[in-house]
Amino acid sequence: MLYVTTLLLNCCIQVIRVAPCPEKCTCSSNTNQTHVTCKGRGLTEVPLEFPNNTYSMTLYENGITNIGANAFQNLSSLRNLDLNRNSIPVIENTTFVSLPNLSMLKLSYNRINEVKKDYFNGLANIQEIWMDENKLTFVEEGTFMNMNNLTVLSLDVHCDCSIYLFWNWLKLVGKYESTIQCFNIDGALLTSLPSCFFDKCNGK
Repeated sequence: MLYVTTLLLNCCIQVIRVAPCPEKCTCSSNTNQTHVTCKGRGLTEVPLEFPNNTYSMTLYENGITNIGANAFQNLSSLRNLDLNRNSIPVIENTTFVSLPNLSMLKLSYNRINEVKKDYFNGLANIQEIWMDENKLTFVEEGTFMNMNNLTVLSLDVHCDCSIYLFWNWLKLVGKYESTIQCFNIDGALLTSLPSCFFDKCNGK
């Protein structure tokens, strides 16, 4: 009888696996939150696993060249993600789908030259996106349209005809006037450009 009871108990116990702190990173915890720091550790890719209760993650100043489609799985508690100063050229359309509660995303000083609307799929609660010093040449129409909680958007863009639809949207929403600059026009603010700047654009 004792053997049967023990066997049943063993069958009913749910084993919960907690991912360890990634190699080359440091992790600190308070209450139910873990803060992961991997600053300047020479990483070339995002570590495979992080503690499930990770609240903030710093991957600043590494040599990361790719953030794949499944880079941040099972991290629904993540609020702040810092990927500044890496060598990331592109974002997959499912990279952030497992981060519904992310509020701050930093991608400044990378090699991203275009932004498409599916890059930020899943970021329902994003409040700040920092992508300055990437020298963007294209921002797809509608990329930021449904981000209702977005209060900070910092970009450097190449201001020409390809950016007209984005300029027009910014004028309509009346937001982000002071944080989006034209890197090819001495840092002029995109929203400060007059409509006549785009008169030469066909099909605007």
